[in-house]
Amino acid sequence: MSLPSPVPIALCGKSQTMATSFSDALLPQGYEVVHTCHDASSAKSTLPSLLTSSTGPVAVVIGKGFYESEMQEIIQHCKAQADSAKTVWLLPDDDKFTAYMKLKAVASAGTMLPGMIAERAADALRENGVVGGASLDGIKSGVHGF
Repeated sequence: MSLPSPVPIALCGKSQTMATSFSDALLPQGYEVVHTCHDASSAKSTLPSLLTSSTGPVAVVIGKGFYESEMQEIIQHCKAQADSAKTVWLLPDDDKFTAYMKLKAVASAGTMLPGMIAERAADALRENGVVGGASLDGIKSGVHGF
């Protein structure tokens, strides 16, 4: 079985405005945010069933608005509830946000930030085998930085 295009993903993003901008910027890159959670509680209650669905997301991107402890809590809960799901988890990695990217974000007064983050996420998804038309066997499930 191969992944559809666009590839369905889930997003955990505390800011609704940022989540919408991120989703809009990710779609032209071949990824569609099919579900968004704005807090850890809703992520833990909705993601496990979505991740085990045959049409559900194969990746979950968690935004920087979540504390590290919340990110780990979401991941551990979902792994315990949906252990058969082959899921790519993307967490923010400050080391991958270069000085040039920071300067670009500041120079644009933050307007370019969602697009820059979406580009980083799309690159990380591709690096981990989450590509439209590709086989599910190529997915490198687990937790990765973006």
